[in-house]
Parts: sequence; structure tokens; C-alpha cells
Amino acid sequence: MKMRLFSLLTVAMLLLSSALPAAPTAVDFYPHPPRHAILDAEKPLLLIQDGIANLEIVVAPELPRQVKTTAAGELKTFLEKSFGVSIPVVPQPSGEKVSLVLGLTSLTRDLGVDVSGYARDAFVIKAFGNIIVLAGQDDKRATGWSMQRGTTFAVYEFLERFLGVRFYFPGELGTIVPQHRTLSIPSPDILERPDFHARKHSNDGAWFLDTPTAGLTAQEIQEKQEASAKVNRPLNILRQRMQTRYIPNCHSLKRSGYLERFGKTHPEYFALTAQGKRLVDKRESVLAGNLCFLNPGFRETLYQDAKAFLTGVSAKERGVYLERFDKCVWDQSAFQEGFFNIMPKDWFSPCHCELCHERHQQPDKGGNIVWELGVEVARRLQKENIPGYITMMSYGHYTAPPPIEFPDNLLVMVAVSGPWEEGGPTQAASDARIRAWRDTIGKKVWLWNYTNKYGARDLPGIPCFSHRIIPQYYQRIAKEDLIFGSFLESEADRFMYQYLNYYVYAKVAWDNQVDVPALLQEHFQLMFEQGATEMQQFFDLLEDLWVHKVVANIVETPVGPTSIPPSSYDLWHKVYSEDMLKHFTALLDSAEAKTSGLAQRRVALMREQLLVPLQAERDKYLADSQAIGDWSCEVKVKKGQAELVIDGQLNDPLWQECQPLYLLPAFNLKKISDVCEVTTIVRVARDDEHLYIAYDCREPQMPLLVCEERQRDDHRTWADSSLEIFLYQEGGARQFYHQWIINALGSISDYEYERIGAKSIGDIGWNSSCQYAVQRLEDRWTAEVKIPLAEISYDPNRPLRGNFNRSRYIKTDAPYTKLYTWSYFIKGFHAIDAFGILSMEPLQDNNLLRNGTFAAPQKGRTFGPWFAHPEDVTPDNPRITLDQSLFIKDGQSIKLHNPDPERRLLITQYLDDKLKENTTYHISFMVRLENVQPTKAGGGVFINPVYSKNNWFPKNPYTGNMPWTRQGFTWTTGSRNEERPNIATRSYVRLYMLNATGTAWFDDVSITEVK
Repeated sequence: MKMRLFSLLTVAMLLLSSALPAAPTAVDFYPHPPRHAILDAEKPLLLIQDGIANLEIVVAPELPRQVKTTAAGELKTFLEKSFGVSIPVVPQPSGEKVSLVLGLTSLTRDLGVDVSGYARDAFVIKAFGNIIVLAGQDDKRATGWSMQRGTTFAVYEFLERFLGVRFYFPGELGTIVPQHRTLSIPSPDILERPDFHARKHSNDGAWFLDTPTAGLTAQEIQEKQEASAKVNRPLNILRQRMQTRYIPNCHSLKRSGYLERFGKTHPEYFALTAQGKRLVDKRESVLAGNLCFLNPGFRETLYQDAKAFLTGVSAKERGVYLERFDKCVWDQSAFQEGFFNIMPKDWFSPCHCELCHERHQQPDKGGNIVWELGVEVARRLQKENIPGYITMMSYGHYTAPPPIEFPDNLLVMVAVSGPWEEGGPTQAASDARIRAWRDTIGKKVWLWNYTNKYGARDLPGIPCFSHRIIPQYYQRIAKEDLIFGSFLESEADRFMYQYLNYYVYAKVAWDNQVDVPALLQEHFQLMFEQGATEMQQFFDLLEDLWVHKVVANIVETPVGPTSIPPSSYDLWHKVYSEDMLKHFTALLDSAEAKTSGLAQRRVALMREQLLVPLQAERDKYLADSQAIGDWSCEVKVKKGQAELVIDGQLNDPLWQECQPLYLLPAFNLKKISDVCEVTTIVRVARDDEHLYIAYDCREPQMPLLVCEERQRDDHRTWADSSLEIFLYQEGGARQFYHQWIINALGSISDYEYERIGAKSIGDIGWNSSCQYAVQRLEDRWTAEVKIPLAEISYDPNRPLRGNFNRSRYIKTDAPYTKLYTWSYFIKGFHAIDAFGILSMEPLQDNNLLRNGTFAAPQKGRTFGPWFAHPEDVTPDNPRITLDQSLFIKDGQSIKLHNPDPERRLLITQYLDDKLKENTTYHISFMVRLENVQPTKAGGGVFINPVYSKNNWFPKNPYTGNMPWTRQGFTWTTGSRNEERPNIATRSYVRLYMLNATGTAWFDDVSITEVK
């Protein structure tokens, strides 16, 4: 479970305090009173006529600061944008104009305005002659992460209802402000309040710029985006009238400091592993901090924490020290005024002590232990007349209601997928669980739902619009009177992927009966004007593809119909196919042609934010697919039976004949900071009946390796310092593949999987008859594995794919794990379409360059056939070096580091006997940059192939920061017989840094003839 935490308007609302006072708390399970809107057209109020305003904003000095600044500021801003004239702010009504009176003041009290007893966030808009009161409950300051803003919400209702303002997303392009030179409104008598007490979404995703960026560097654009997001994210939450009270429910038992407080003094409070160790050392396991819920001492400590917090005892008095804040503090993500959360940490591990172990073998898998604990604390609080609520979540292994009676002071949140399982095979079960919990506790629950791009749904560049399915889900659930709100966890790579989801969620959460089709039709019409039809088709098609073809792709599996994301092939060839992207382009082209002004700029923004990244990801997939076909190793094949002793020592001569495969940091090659801290070399051989695999895991900190002796097929072998082997025999009717995990102490777990779409269904009951051995040395650990080919259904006529991984787990003050893999393209260890090819035939090398992976050692100024300037390779201050911490293939890359703005760096390989005239070639390479700054116009990093003339790629050089990225260019050599100046007489290729400082790396450079 992930949670993004954010303020409603100011950073101050996020700060942790040392103590929070307890107070009786009301939760609006049934919002009250009924909303009403009476508009008296017979008593019109003229706000502006022929461009002359008849309006003033009244802000009394006695009001809370948030009303005087935020509410009044927003009202004044949008009135002036709409009317085109200045609107005065005065301390009291002048009696000469229509007065918009903000907040609850002595004046409004004299008028009889009273919102006491109303649901939280309720407000009124009520006319008294020429006075219109806009008022709700307003807190003077934040309490934890909560602050009522009733008057600000009244302002937004007034702007939306009477001026037609719409807040789709912050900024000029996302805000609709109709222009009025004359406007008269009926006298209002409005009472509004939300249907959902809890209304929250993640408000997540990279921000955008709605202003031109031409001429700005990538760094400048990023800085502007971050500055804009800092202002506009909280503004988006406020304008959408999200919740003003945070009810905590997020893994509090990790956030209570138990490990820091009691790990050394009371290890019995913590879970016992199957190996007999208490989970108290976070240097050894990410599971450290899991608790023994049946330990009497822990249960008493938890109760005293709850009692202390809810009665206002400070964290310092209670001794609640949290290492991550380096002070005593009640973590506000778990504890808020009147609410104390009890929820196990993620990465839950059951306790194997005598008290717990038997309970975890029961059908509820020990889940009832969690609920019994929470109920016990809640009942004791009730018995001592301590006000406040215990909050708990139906989640993980403790999802089902237990057969116990729940006290009134315990609230339950239910974690279910939510909108994205609407209409799918799991919807009925999720709905049933919500009903069961409502019935069990005798009151409404609230939901934690997931419309986030996470896990298998973490698909960069693909919009996740769900603007119809989200309101459909909540309106259906609301009809059954089951919930008092929800948190919509909705992380995404771009904010624009979620903006319309957020808008409709906010509207439905406020008013469960809102007309969603009308709401969406209005959105498309106001945003895109004459292009509304095309843009609605575009958005609706994006939703249909995402919801029904990606996240809710229903597939028949051995365990029944299951929602499984499509494979990468299906994703880009069947869902977001070339024809589909052409259709998207045609829709946007048509909309852009029909529009002008702001509407046209909005279409352009959607193209930039939605279509361009989608096309880029598809192009990347196609390029990677081609490159994956080239990602292979040559397996050393021995006829008959190989003469290998499986003892883990790697001293058999056969291993020296094998191609070494160097493992890379897994998944994170796109991070500028990620380096290869240790060397891992894998070698592969084969005889007639077996595949042989050798691992050489270099390790400078062998005494700190985290590893445990485990039973075969222990479910947590992967959590140790270990190796993983994946083998997939292509060509079968079904996609079966196999995995071996062997830790540094020689414990093994092995699995057979079937890959269906983007999901793997595993069978840990499958056992290989492989032979293996592990050796631990002073500076490394090594392994040899002998796998029968028959076990993997090996067929020499079909490609055999594989991948090799290493998990390096070191005992450090903070848990340290780093994963390494062979395949550069891997996005998940089970992504079989990104495995490399294990070739049983000699590999053909069409590369005209030699040493394109820089595997050859440096000798003076040479790196194999590459030449550098002698001054750039001096031992005391080299500018060009081999780098074994950053590479793609063969364990090292070439690094060009230039601190001198007046110096150029280059490395050259001559190709006099390789290139031909009037011939087309393709040059491909991996490049990485760190802080490359031009010192003159046109400066940066290039690749420079030459036959008869200079060619510089790219046209605009590489600058700034760039993670490892595959680049490629095609060029034709021309002829040296041409009559023109500066005909080159030698052929070569140069890797170049010119008129720039910074660092660049190159690897896997190739030149091939295009035929």
C-alpha cells in the first residue's frame, strides 16, 4: 500500500507536532441537514451592468486568516477575471451595492445565519436584501492535517453556480471563466453539504506547463514545472472541495516507533521467524518490526499509547521516538485528533511463537488476531470513558470480518480495487466484503480504492482516463448506503492522465446524485468548443482502452476468469496499435483545425501530454523489441557429457571458454545516480542433456551478507542474498517458464510458471532435479547449477530465452538491497518477452567496429582499436577512462569527463578498410550524460562518423543529464571523387565532447551496413 500525503493549502498543515490534544470527534455517517437551493427570480440582484460593477466583497477583521486570504482572494480574482473590472474589498457593507459577505461574523449572526450542527464542510449562500452571505464553519488554524474551510467552499459554489466558472485543473487552460458585462442573479437561499465525509485522491503525477517552453533548457522546464506544482497541487485539492479532515488509517504499527523503542529491551514484542529469530534487526530484514500480536506486554503498550494520545499526552512524555524524524513525535499519518490507527505494517510476516503459530494455521490465517487486538483496545478506551475512535483497515490477510462484536468507537476502512474492477469477475466479491463489514460493525465504512498506475499497471506514457467508470462505481455503491467516503489512491506518471478522473470523483463525492453525463458533456464543450466532439471521442476511447483492454482485461485462466494486463506485444500491437495511434492523431488534428484561441491551446496541451508520450512509448517498445532480439549470449556447447564437477568452485576449464555475462542494476538504469557497485559474472554452457550455469558474485563485504538457512521452497528465499535463474523455452502452445532461487548459504526455492498476458501464475510445488553447489570465499560467493534440459522442455529447434539475476542484501544501519540483472530491457523479473536469447550456435557479428563494448583493457592511449589524445589519459588526471561501475555490456564503458571549458575530448577508431563509398550505414550506441553544460553555442556530446565528409549526430548535441539511452542514426557515405573542398581521406568514427563540460559515457557502439 502506498500513500501520497499532501496539504490542503499550506505546507504547515503537513508538519508533525509533538503532541495533539484529544477531543470528542463526530463522523458524518449520514450528512445533514438535507441540501436545498431556492432561487427567487422575482428578487433579482444586479452584480454588473454594461461593464459597471454593482458589487463589493465584505471581509470583517474578525474572520480567520484563511477566509481573509484564501476565500476572499479567490472570490476577488475570479469576479475580476469574469467582469473585467476591479471589485472592492471592504470591512462592512456600504449599503450602496450588492454585498458578498464572507464568513460567520457578528453581522451574519445578527442576520440569523447559523451552521452549527451541520455536517462538516457544509455552507450556506443566503440573500438578505442586497446582502448575500457566503459562510460555513472555518477553523482558525489547522489541527494536525485537518482544517474546516466552509466559507471557501461557499465561494467556489457561488462562482460555479452563478458565474459559470469551472475548475478542471489549475491554470489558464484548465479553468473556465465566462465573461460577463451584465449579470443579474436570483436571490439565493442555498444550503450545501457533501454526501461523503471522506473525500480524497492522490493529486499525483508530473506537473505540466501551459505556457510556451521554446528556448528553455530541460533543467529550466523542470524547475518551472516544480514551481507550478508547488502552488497548484494544493489549489486543485481546495477547488475540488476535498475533505478537510484526515481520518488516519495507514500502517500505524510501523509508525509508532516500536522497533526503536523496544527492539533491544523487549525483543519478545516482535514476531519470531521460522528460523527462531526475533524480527528486531532492520539491517537483516525488511520484515524487521513485525510484531507478536498475542504478546501481553506489547498489547498493554499499544493500549497505553492509544490512551496517551487520545488524552493529549505528548509523544515526548510517552517516549514515542521515531528515528526517521529524529525526535519524539506522534506520526500524523497514523494519529490525528480523536483518531488512533491500529494497522500492521506492509511486508507483514506472521509470528511463529507458540502463542501465534497455531492461530496462523487457521482458515483466517491469523487475520482475526489483528481484529481482536483492535477491539480489545477500543473496549478498554470505552470502559475508561476516553473519547475518540480506533481506526482499522480490512486489508492484506485480515480482510474478512471476524465473528466478534465491535464497539461503537471503532471505524473500519475497507481496501478494495474499486472502480477498475467494475463489471469484472472480482466486483461481486469486493462488494460483498463491503456489505459484510457494514453489517458487522453496524455502521458505514469508508474505502481505500486503487486507480493508480502501480505494479503491473505501471505503464509509462499510457493515459489512465476513467472519467465514466469512477463515478459509475461510487454512485452504485452510494445507493446501498454502505460508505461515508473513500480515498482514491491514484498515483500516475502525469497529472494530466488523472485530471478528469479527479474532477468527476470530486463532484460525485460531494453530490452522489450529480448528473455525470451532463457534467462530462459540459466539460468537453467548455474546454474544446468546436472541437468538443472529437475530443470527447478521444478521451472516451482512451478510457475504453485503459479500463477494458488493460486493467480489466478478462482472461480465462486455470483458476477461472481473471483480470490480467496484456503482454507488451498485445499492448502495442493490439491495444495501442499503429492504426489506433493514427486514429488518435486524426481526432486531435480535426479538433485543432476547428478551434482557435484557448480551445486550440487546450487541444495542443492534450496532444503534448497525452498523445506524444504514448507515441514515444510505442516507438521505444518497437526499438527495444528489435534490440532484445540482439540481446543474446553464446552458450558454450559440448557434445556428449561435459566434464564438470558441480562443487561451486568455478575452476573447471570449461568455464573459461564461456562468454562472460555482466549483470546490471535492475530496473533502475533510467536513474542518473544508479551505478554497479559490485561485479557479477554469469557463464552458461550446455551438453547433450544439461544446461550449466556459473555465478561469480564478487562481494567486498562478505561478513555483512544477509542470508538464512531455509527449508526447500521457503517463500522468502528471494529476500536473502541470492541468485535467480529464469529459463523460458519459446514456441509452446502455452507460455511455461521456470525459476530457480538459490541463496548464498545454498538454500533453494524453485517454481514453474505459466505466463498469461502480463501476469504469471506460479506453482511452488514444482521441484527441479537440478544439482547445485555454493561456495563462500573471502571476497565473493560462487555457485554452479546443473539443470536437466528435459525439465524445461528444451527443443533445439526453438529459441531458449533466459535471464540471470542477483539480489545483494547487506546488513547495514538501514536495510540495503540492490538487484542486478542480465537483460537491460527487463521491467519485471517475470517479463519473459524481455529475456535474452541463449544461443546454441555461434553468434554472428556484423558490427564493423571492433571493441564496441570497450571490453579490451586500456594500454596507454589506446582502448583496443580506439585512440585517445595522450594528454587525456595521463595517470594523474585522466579525462578518458574505462568505467566498471556504469556499463551496458561486458563490464565496462568508456567515460569522457571534461572539467575544462576550453578543451575538447574525443576518442577515435579508424575504419579505412571497412566503409565503402555511396553506402548507407546505421550507427547505434548507448549514451549517458551527467551535467553536460555547453560553453559555446552548439556545444555538447556528439558521435562523428566520417568517410568523405564530417557527419555530426545528433544535429542538436546531447546536453544536460540523460540516463542510459539507446540512440541510432543512418547516413550515406558519399564519394571521395566529388569536386568539393575538405574531402576526407580517412574513414573513422569519433565519440566527441566539444565546447562543453561534464561527463558522458558510451557503450555498445556499432556500425552496420544497411542492405
